Amino acid sequence: MRARVGRQQAGGRTHATAASRSADRPPPRSRGCGAAVPNPGLPRDGDDADSALPDFIMGSGHPDHHPARHRKGRTITPMLHSSSIRIYAIVVLALLLSLALASFLMLREVEIAYDMREAELGAPSDAAINQLADLDRQVAEGTLSLEAARDMGRQTLSTCRFGRDGYFVAFDDDPVFQAHPFRPDWIGADQSGFRVVKGLMLFQEMHRIAKRDGAGRIDYWFNKPGTDIPEMKMGHVAAFAPWGWMIGSGAYVSDIQADLAAKRNTALAALAVGLLFLAATSYFLARSSTAPLATTLGAMNDVANGRYTTVIEVESRRDEFGVLGRSLSAFRDKLAAAEAADAERERSRAEQAVAVERLGRGLTALSSGDLTHRLDEAFAP
Repeated sequence: MRARVGRQQAGGRTHATAASRSADRPPPRSRGCGAAVPNPGLPRDGDDADSALPDFIMGSGHPDHHPARHRKGRTITPMLHSSSIRIYAIVVLALLLSLALASFLMLREVEIAYDMREAELGAPSDAAINQLADLDRQVAEGTLSLEAARDMGRQTLSTCRFGRDGYFVAFDDDPVFQAHPFRPDWIGADQSGFRVVKGLMLFQEMHRIAKRDGAGRIDYWFNKPGTDIPEMKMGHVAAFAPWGWMIGSGAYVSDIQADLAAKRNTALAALAVGLLFLAATSYFLARSSTAPLATTLGAMNDVANGRYTTVIEVESRRDEFGVLGRSLSAFRDKLAAAEAADAERERSRAEQAVAVERLGRGLTALSSGDLTHRLDEAFAP
């Protein structure tokens, strides 16, 4: 009987010792989604919220995600990371393209306007050449002498007018003038040394063009009658080979320049209005994109820092930000539920540890022969 009691006491001490060791041993680490195994996607105390954001938030394209970039330093200008800057850059690009297109169209407009003026000069010159050709045919038929035909040609060219202030002059190869309605003193005189504004030897250049091409255009500056202000003038020259004459005409282009200036001012005004519209539109687009993006990023940081009660303001939107907000809200709720489950498991482990410790103390007392020891506290279910 004593041997049996001794074995029971020894067994009691063995169980008490095992219970005591079990109480002293730390609870096993859970491999579930609990606080015992730190979540790599959540920040720990002392961590920076942005550095602790999980990859699905940071993204592989985030400048802080790639480790090689930390070693080499950022190679992309920080301004280009901003969505608003990118939107404004698109507007600036559109403005530059608009300016380029407007400049191209204005250049084409200038070319067309000057080509039309050249045609306006060429048509009367052709008519004058036809009249001289008719006189030369009469000379060939013997109805007119060459000198009489030339006199009639000089008279025709001196009295012929076209446009607002267009007139004709005629000179030969030397160049000696044969006709000029406003410079009768030039008739029969060599004007090869005559220079216009900016030093151009006008009649030599007109003679060269007529001999080379038969007819052509020349632009030069000339003082308008009654003024000392030089204005740009377009000249036209055509050769009448039977007599060796060069038939010249010209017209000021101030009206063309005034018309082009008015069109340019209109285009610039329209471009300015378009620029203001683009600027307002780009500002609205930038604000409509960056404001909800900043709100979403702030909510992500709150969730990353464990503030699961944060309100995801963008989840009620009907665009992509709303989809992102609803996904973030679901993720937040799952994290909150996981953390609550972890807390419940920790509470259960703590209660189990207390129960084991109390049971160990009771068994130790019993093994020591204290049969009066009682376990009055109820164990947690």
